[in-house]
Amino acid sequence: VCDIVRYHANRLLEILNKELDVEIGKLTDKLQARTLDRIFIEERVYKKIENISDGNLIFSTVKEGLEPFRAEFVRDLTDDDIKRLLELPIRRISLFDMEQNKNEIKEINAAIKKCKHNKTHIKEYAFVVLDDIKDSLPDFSHRKTEIATFEIVEKKAVSRRNLSLHYDLSNGQIGYEIKAGEEVLKVSEYDKVVLIKKDGTYRVIPAPSKEYIGKDLLYAGLADKEITKNIIFTIIFMENTTKCYYIKRCTITSFTMNKVYDLIPDGFKIVKLSTEPNMEIEFVFKNARSGNNKRYFNEFAVHGPSSKGQILMRREVSSIKYKKCDESLGKADAETKFDEKNLF
Repeated sequence: VCDIVRYHANRLLEILNKELDVEIGKLTDKLQARTLDRIFIEERVYKKIENISDGNLIFSTVKEGLEPFRAEFVRDLTDDDIKRLLELPIRRISLFDMEQNKNEIKEINAAIKKCKHNKTHIKEYAFVVLDDIKDSLPDFSHRKTEIATFEIVEKKAVSRRNLSLHYDLSNGQIGYEIKAGEEVLKVSEYDKVVLIKKDGTYRVIPAPSKEYIGKDLLYAGLADKEITKNIIFTIIFMENTTKCYYIKRCTITSFTMNKVYDLIPDGFKIVKLSTEPNMEIEFVFKNARSGNNKRYFNEFAVHGPSSKGQILMRREVSSIKYKKCDESLGKADAETKFDEKNLF
Protein backbone atom coordinates (compact mmCIF):
# COMPACT_ATOMS: atom_id res chain seq x y z
CA VAL A 1 0.00 0.00 0.00
CA CYS A 2 2.80 2.40 0.89
CA ASP A 3 4.47 1.77 -2.48
CA ILE A 4 1.23 2.51 -4.34
CA VAL A 5 0.68 5.74 -2.41
CA ARG A 6 4.31 6.77 -2.97
CA TYR A 7 4.05 6.08 -6.71
CA HIS A 8 0.89 8.16 -7.13
CA ALA A 9 2.27 10.96 -4.96
CA ASN A 10 5.39 11.19 -7.14
CA ARG A 11 3.23 10.99 -10.27
CA LEU A 12 1.11 13.88 -9.00
CA LEU A 13 4.22 16.01 -8.44
CA GLU A 14 5.36 15.29 -12.00
CA ILE A 15 1.99 16.30 -13.46
CA LEU A 16 1.82 19.48 -11.39
CA ASN A 17 5.35 20.42 -12.49
CA LYS A 18 4.37 19.96 -16.13
CA GLU A 19 1.18 21.97 -15.67
CA LEU A 20 3.15 24.81 -14.08
CA ASP A 21 5.62 24.71 -16.98
CA VAL A 22 2.74 24.99 -19.44
CA GLU A 23 1.24 27.89 -17.46
CA ILE A 24 4.59 29.68 -17.33
CA GLY A 25 4.87 29.21 -21.10
CA LYS A 26 1.42 30.74 -21.65
CA LEU A 27 2.21 33.65 -19.33
CA THR A 28 5.55 34.21 -21.08
CA ASP A 29 3.77 34.38 -24.44
CA LYS A 30 1.27 36.82 -22.96
CA LEU A 31 4.09 38.93 -21.49
CA GLN A 32 5.86 38.94 -24.87
CA ALA A 33 2.60 40.03 -26.54
CA ARG A 34 2.03 42.93 -24.12
CA THR A 35 5.67 44.03 -24.47
CA LEU A 36 5.52 43.98 -28.28
CA ASP A 37 2.16 45.82 -28.23
CA ARG A 38 3.76 48.62 -26.24
CA ILE A 39 6.82 48.88 -28.51
CA PHE A 40 4.75 48.60 -31.71
CA ILE A 41 2.40 51.42 -30.63
CA GLU A 42 4.52 53.61 -28.34
CA GLU A 43 7.52 53.65 -30.71
CA ARG A 44 5.11 54.14 -33.66
CA VAL A 45 6.43 51.17 -35.59
CA TYR A 46 2.99 50.81 -37.19
CA LYS A 47 3.47 54.21 -38.88
CA LYS A 48 6.27 52.77 -41.01
CA ILE A 49 3.89 50.42 -42.86
CA GLU A 50 0.96 52.77 -43.51
CA ASN A 51 1.92 53.34 -47.17
CA ILE A 52 3.26 49.86 -47.94
CA SER A 53 1.03 47.41 -49.84
CA ASP A 54 3.43 44.48 -50.37
CA GLY A 55 2.85 41.83 -47.71
CA ASN A 56 6.45 40.61 -47.52
CA LEU A 57 7.77 44.16 -47.30
CA ILE A 58 5.30 44.97 -44.50
CA PHE A 59 6.48 41.90 -42.59
CA SER A 60 10.18 42.75 -42.94
CA THR A 61 9.59 46.46 -42.11
CA VAL A 62 7.89 45.58 -38.82
CA LYS A 63 10.67 43.14 -37.98
CA GLU A 64 13.35 45.80 -38.65
CA GLY A 65 11.35 48.38 -36.66
CA LEU A 66 11.29 46.11 -33.61
CA GLU A 67 14.96 45.09 -33.85
CA PRO A 68 16.38 48.12 -31.92
CA PHE A 69 14.28 47.04 -28.93
CA ARG A 70 15.46 43.41 -28.86
CA ALA A 71 16.81 43.84 -25.32
CA GLU A 72 13.24 44.37 -24.08
CA PHE A 73 11.90 41.15 -25.63
CA VAL A 74 10.89 38.39 -23.22
CA ARG A 75 12.05 35.76 -25.73
CA ASP A 76 13.22 35.65 -29.36
CA LEU A 77 10.90 37.30 -31.87
CA THR A 78 8.89 34.84 -34.00
CA ASP A 79 6.87 35.16 -37.20
CA ASP A 80 3.71 34.52 -35.18
CA ASP A 81 4.54 37.54 -33.00
CA ILE A 82 4.69 39.80 -36.06
CA LYS A 83 1.51 38.31 -37.55
CA ARG A 84 -0.33 39.03 -34.30
CA LEU A 85 0.84 42.67 -34.33
CA LEU A 86 -0.33 43.09 -37.93
CA GLU A 87 -3.75 41.80 -36.91
CA LEU A 88 -4.21 44.45 -34.19
CA PRO A 89 -7.39 46.45 -34.98
CA ILE A 90 -7.02 50.20 -35.54
CA ARG A 91 -9.41 50.82 -32.64
CA ARG A 92 -7.11 49.03 -30.20
CA ILE A 93 -4.11 51.04 -31.42
CA SER A 94 -5.92 54.38 -31.11
CA LEU A 95 -7.29 53.52 -27.63
CA PHE A 96 -4.04 52.03 -26.32
CA ASP A 97 -3.70 52.69 -22.58
CA MET A 98 -0.05 52.79 -21.49
CA GLU A 99 -0.86 52.65 -17.77
CA GLN A 100 -3.15 49.65 -18.22
CA ASN A 101 -0.46 47.92 -20.27
CA LYS A 102 2.07 48.47 -17.47
CA ASN A 103 -0.37 47.10 -14.89
CA GLU A 104 -1.04 44.02 -17.01
CA ILE A 105 2.69 43.40 -17.35
CA LYS A 106 3.09 43.69 -13.57
CA GLU A 107 0.28 41.20 -13.03
CA ILE A 108 1.72 38.75 -15.56
CA ASN A 109 5.16 38.97 -13.93
CA ALA A 110 3.54 38.38 -10.53
CA ALA A 111 1.70 35.32 -11.91
CA ILE A 112 4.95 33.95 -13.39
CA LYS A 113 6.69 34.52 -10.04
CA LYS A 114 3.84 32.67 -8.30
CA CYS A 115 4.16 29.70 -10.69
CA LYS A 116 7.93 29.55 -10.15
CA HIS A 117 7.39 29.74 -6.40
CA ASN A 118 4.96 26.82 -6.64
CA LYS A 119 7.53 24.82 -8.63
CA THR A 120 10.18 25.34 -5.96
CA HIS A 121 7.62 24.46 -3.25
CA ILE A 122 5.91 21.75 -5.23
CA LYS A 123 4.90 19.61 -2.25
CA GLU A 124 3.17 22.48 -0.47
CA TYR A 125 1.49 23.41 -3.76
CA ALA A 126 0.30 19.81 -4.18
CA PHE A 127 -1.46 19.98 -0.80
CA VAL A 128 -3.27 23.16 -1.91
CA VAL A 129 -4.38 21.49 -5.15
CA LEU A 130 -5.60 18.40 -3.31
CA ASP A 131 -7.53 20.57 -0.84
CA ASP A 132 -9.23 22.36 -3.76
CA ILE A 133 -10.15 19.04 -5.36
CA LYS A 134 -11.46 17.76 -2.07
CA ASP A 135 -13.60 20.89 -1.58
CA SER A 136 -15.10 20.51 -5.06
CA LEU A 137 -16.19 16.88 -4.55
CA PRO A 138 -19.47 15.83 -2.92
CA ASP A 139 -19.24 14.27 0.50
CA PHE A 140 -20.20 10.74 -0.53
CA SER A 141 -18.08 8.81 1.93
CA HIS A 142 -17.94 8.88 5.70
CA ARG A 143 -15.66 7.22 8.13
CA LYS A 144 -17.40 4.19 9.62
CA THR A 145 -15.52 4.23 12.94
CA GLU A 146 -14.20 6.80 15.35
CA ILE A 147 -11.58 6.73 18.10
CA ALA A 148 -13.67 7.56 21.13
CA THR A 149 -10.80 8.95 23.20
CA PHE A 150 -9.99 11.66 20.66
CA GLU A 151 -12.09 14.55 19.44
CA ILE A 152 -11.75 15.15 15.69
CA VAL A 153 -11.41 18.86 15.05
CA GLU A 154 -10.55 20.58 11.77
CA LYS A 155 -8.52 23.75 12.09
CA LYS A 156 -10.47 25.37 9.27
CA ALA A 157 -13.79 24.58 10.92
CA VAL A 158 -12.91 26.12 14.27
CA SER A 159 -10.80 29.01 13.03
CA ARG A 160 -12.23 32.42 13.76
CA ARG A 161 -12.49 35.18 11.19
CA ASN A 162 -10.73 37.69 13.41
CA LEU A 163 -8.10 38.95 10.95
CA SER A 164 -8.74 42.32 9.32
CA LEU A 165 -8.02 42.20 5.59
CA HIS A 166 -6.86 45.68 4.56
CA TYR A 167 -6.52 47.09 1.04
CA ASP A 168 -4.01 49.93 0.68
CA LEU A 169 -4.94 51.87 -2.47
CA SER A 170 -1.73 53.94 -2.30
CA ASN A 171 0.51 50.95 -3.09
CA GLY A 172 -1.97 48.35 -4.40
CA GLN A 173 -1.34 45.85 -1.60
CA ILE A 174 -3.86 43.69 0.28
CA GLY A 175 -3.42 41.48 3.34
CA TYR A 176 -4.21 40.88 6.98
CA GLU A 177 -0.71 41.99 8.03
CA ILE A 178 -1.23 45.41 6.43
CA LYS A 179 -2.32 48.10 8.89
CA ALA A 180 -2.78 51.00 6.43
CA GLY A 181 -5.65 51.41 4.00
CA GLU A 182 -9.28 50.31 4.24
CA GLU A 183 -10.54 47.19 5.97
CA VAL A 184 -12.50 45.25 3.34
CA LEU A 185 -13.54 42.17 5.34
CA LYS A 186 -12.72 39.81 8.21
CA VAL A 187 -10.93 36.56 7.38
CA SER A 188 -9.17 33.60 8.94
CA GLU A 189 -5.81 32.35 7.70
CA TYR A 190 -7.61 29.39 6.07
CA ASP A 191 -10.08 31.44 4.04
CA LYS A 192 -10.10 32.02 0.29
CA VAL A 193 -10.84 35.47 -1.12
CA VAL A 194 -12.37 36.47 -4.47
CA LEU A 195 -10.97 39.70 -5.94
CA ILE A 196 -12.72 41.55 -8.79
CA LYS A 197 -10.82 44.35 -10.58
CA LYS A 198 -12.05 47.35 -12.53
CA ASP A 199 -10.91 45.80 -15.83
CA GLY A 200 -13.50 43.03 -15.36
CA THR A 201 -11.12 40.24 -14.34
CA TYR A 202 -11.33 38.22 -11.15
CA ARG A 203 -9.41 35.49 -9.34
CA VAL A 204 -9.59 33.55 -6.10
CA ILE A 205 -6.55 33.43 -3.81
CA PRO A 206 -5.80 32.23 -0.26
CA ALA A 207 -6.37 35.02 2.23
CA PRO A 208 -3.02 36.85 1.85
CA SER A 209 -0.85 38.12 4.65
CA LYS A 210 0.51 40.71 2.20
CA GLU A 211 0.24 40.67 -1.59
CA TYR A 212 0.36 43.19 -4.44
CA ILE A 213 -2.81 43.12 -6.57
CA GLY A 214 -2.76 46.57 -8.20
CA LYS A 215 -4.57 49.85 -7.60
CA ASP A 216 -7.81 48.93 -9.39
CA LEU A 217 -9.58 46.62 -6.93
CA LEU A 218 -13.36 46.83 -7.27
CA TYR A 219 -14.60 44.07 -4.93
CA ALA A 220 -13.19 41.72 -2.31
CA GLY A 221 -15.19 38.99 -0.60
CA LEU A 222 -15.00 35.53 0.91
CA ALA A 223 -14.79 32.74 -1.67
CA ASP A 224 -16.47 30.12 0.53
CA LYS A 225 -18.78 28.33 -1.91
CA GLU A 226 -21.55 28.12 0.70
CA ILE A 227 -21.44 31.92 0.78
CA THR A 228 -20.86 32.77 -2.91
CA LYS A 229 -23.71 30.53 -4.14
CA ASN A 230 -26.09 33.02 -2.47
CA ILE A 231 -24.39 36.15 -3.84
CA ILE A 232 -25.60 37.45 -7.21
CA PHE A 233 -23.11 39.75 -8.92
CA THR A 234 -24.81 42.26 -11.21
CA ILE A 235 -22.40 43.90 -13.65
CA ILE A 236 -23.41 46.84 -15.84
CA PHE A 237 -20.78 47.54 -18.47
CA MET A 238 -20.37 49.77 -21.50
CA GLU A 239 -18.73 49.30 -24.89
CA ASN A 240 -16.03 51.96 -25.25
CA THR A 241 -16.84 52.87 -28.87
CA THR A 242 -20.63 52.60 -29.22
CA LYS A 243 -21.43 53.64 -25.62
CA CYS A 244 -24.01 50.85 -25.60
CA TYR A 245 -24.81 49.49 -22.11
CA TYR A 246 -25.00 45.78 -21.22
CA ILE A 247 -25.97 43.87 -18.08
CA LYS A 248 -24.85 40.51 -16.76
CA ARG A 249 -25.93 38.69 -13.60
CA CYS A 250 -23.98 35.71 -12.32
CA THR A 251 -22.83 33.70 -9.31
CA ILE A 252 -19.26 32.52 -8.72
CA THR A 253 -19.40 28.99 -7.34
CA SER A 254 -16.51 27.17 -9.04
CA PHE A 255 -12.97 28.32 -9.68
CA THR A 256 -9.32 27.31 -9.85
CA MET A 257 -7.12 29.02 -7.31
CA ASN A 258 -4.99 31.90 -8.66
CA LYS A 259 -6.46 31.58 -12.17
CA VAL A 260 -7.51 34.87 -13.79
CA TYR A 261 -11.05 34.87 -15.24
CA ASP A 262 -12.84 37.48 -17.38
CA LEU A 263 -16.27 38.84 -16.49
CA ILE A 264 -16.50 41.18 -19.51
CA PRO A 265 -14.90 41.14 -22.98
CA ASP A 266 -12.08 43.37 -24.24
CA GLY A 267 -13.18 46.83 -25.36
CA PHE A 268 -15.67 47.26 -22.51
CA LYS A 269 -15.51 48.90 -19.08
CA ILE A 270 -17.49 48.25 -15.91
CA VAL A 271 -19.93 51.01 -15.00
CA LYS A 272 -21.51 49.36 -11.95
CA LEU A 273 -20.87 46.24 -9.88
CA SER A 274 -23.45 45.37 -7.24
CA THR A 275 -24.31 42.46 -4.95
CA GLU A 276 -27.74 43.88 -4.10
CA PRO A 277 -30.57 41.38 -4.79
CA ASN A 278 -32.45 43.99 -6.81
CA MET A 279 -32.07 47.66 -7.75
CA GLU A 280 -33.90 50.13 -9.92
CA ILE A 281 -31.81 51.49 -12.80
CA GLU A 282 -32.96 54.86 -14.12
CA PHE A 283 -31.41 56.15 -17.34
CA VAL A 284 -31.49 59.93 -17.77
CA PHE A 285 -31.31 60.90 -21.44
CA LYS A 286 -29.64 64.03 -22.81
CA ASN A 287 -32.88 65.01 -24.52
CA ALA A 288 -35.14 65.91 -21.58
CA ARG A 289 -38.28 65.49 -23.73
CA SER A 290 -37.48 61.80 -24.16
CA GLY A 291 -38.23 61.16 -20.52
CA ASN A 292 -36.39 58.60 -18.39
CA ASN A 293 -36.21 54.83 -18.72
CA LYS A 294 -36.35 52.49 -15.70
CA ARG A 295 -35.15 48.89 -15.57
CA TYR A 296 -34.63 46.41 -12.70
CA PHE A 297 -31.92 43.87 -11.92
CA ASN A 298 -34.56 41.17 -11.55
CA GLU A 299 -35.64 41.54 -15.18
CA PHE A 300 -32.53 39.59 -16.15
CA ALA A 301 -31.78 35.94 -15.50
CA VAL A 302 -28.80 34.75 -13.42
CA HIS A 303 -26.16 32.62 -15.17
CA GLY A 304 -22.56 31.52 -14.66
CA PRO A 305 -19.62 33.98 -14.76
CA SER A 306 -18.62 32.93 -18.29
CA SER A 307 -22.08 33.74 -19.70
CA LYS A 308 -22.66 36.56 -22.16
CA GLY A 309 -24.32 39.80 -21.16
CA GLN A 310 -27.57 41.26 -22.48
CA ILE A 311 -28.17 44.65 -24.07
CA LEU A 312 -29.51 47.04 -21.43
CA MET A 313 -29.61 50.40 -23.23
CA ARG A 314 -28.64 51.39 -26.77
CA ARG A 315 -29.31 55.13 -26.50
CA GLU A 316 -26.83 57.73 -25.30
CA VAL A 317 -27.51 58.81 -21.71
CA SER A 318 -26.34 61.71 -19.61
CA SER A 319 -26.44 59.85 -16.28
CA ILE A 320 -27.61 56.67 -14.55
CA LYS A 321 -29.28 56.55 -11.15
CA TYR A 322 -29.47 53.46 -8.93
CA LYS A 323 -31.93 52.84 -6.11
CA LYS A 324 -32.53 49.83 -3.86
CA CYS A 325 -35.98 48.37 -4.31
CA ASP A 326 -38.20 45.41 -3.44
CA GLU A 327 -37.01 42.05 -4.79
CA SER A 328 -40.40 41.43 -6.42
CA LEU A 329 -39.99 44.32 -8.87
CA GLY A 330 -38.98 43.12 -12.33
CA LYS A 331 -39.44 39.40 -11.54
CA ALA A 332 -42.61 39.11 -13.59
CA ASP A 333 -40.67 40.11 -16.71
CA ALA A 334 -37.55 38.03 -16.07
CA GLU A 335 -38.59 35.19 -18.37
CA THR A 336 -40.10 37.23 -21.18
CA LYS A 337 -37.26 39.72 -21.49
CA PHE A 338 -34.51 37.14 -21.96
CA ASP A 339 -34.01 37.09 -25.73
CA GLU A 340 -31.17 35.37 -27.62
CA LYS A 341 -31.00 38.23 -30.12
CA ASN A 342 -30.15 40.62 -27.29
CA LEU A 343 -26.97 38.71 -26.45
CA PHE A 344 -23.74 40.16 -27.80
